[in-house]
Amino acid sequence: VRIDPRHYNAWYGIGQIYFKQEKHELALCHFRKAQSINSSNAAMPAHIAVVLNAMKRHKEALKVLTAALEQHPEHPLCKFHRASTLLCLERCDSALEELDQLEAITPTESLIYFLKAKIHRKM
Repeated sequence: VRIDPRHYNAWYGIGQIYFKQEKHELALCHFRKAQSINSSNAAMPAHIAVVLNAMKRHKEALKVLTAALEQHPEHPLCKFHRASTLLCLERCDSALEELDQLEAITPTESLIYFLKAKIHRKM
């Protein structure tokens, strides 16, 4: 970051380290900086949303993911985390709908079925 402050991967990597250390505010700051450098990266909003969910800011995470899916409607990572966020907000029917759409895109992804089972258990 000192050598090249516009290096997207450096900001993202530091954000990942802070997230693993549960320093969520710092992780969020670094992920947002990475997103500002590389705004075309469709996966970055998913990472931001994961941090927001860890901070119990589920509604804000949902807004981030919804905006990302408007630009990239079939991005699997954003769809998965949107379903997970909807589950956190106890909007089970909407989460299942999202997972059904995701299943059509990536039918072999096992996490889809795991999250579906979790939702059905909760219902």
